[in-house]
Amino acid sequence: MQSKWIKNGTGSVDVGSALKFLQGVNHFLENKVAILGPKLQAKAQDIKDALEDSQATFVLIIVYTGKPPLSADVMTPINQLLDQLNEDGSMVSL
Repeated sequence: MQSKWIKNGTGSVDVGSALKFLQGVNHFLENKVAILGPKLQAKAQDIKDALEDSQATFVLIIVYTGKPPLSADVMTPINQLLDQLNEDGSMVSL
């Protein structure tokens, strides 16, 4: 999950923030827990168990305080990752 505070409520998530989020998703899915923050590092065994579960599915959640929807520039890399991860089924959704 990624959250973004947008003070004036009129902005949206920028491409750089989306790419940073997707990098974190990749680290998570590759079980590179040491790279992630301390809260996720504390859940290392739970993450390993989930990644080893062939029935597990994952939901990517982006929360922000702006009103506009995510732009096409932001959605492009998100959709590319979803397509890549879901080649063999529906493992990840947004």
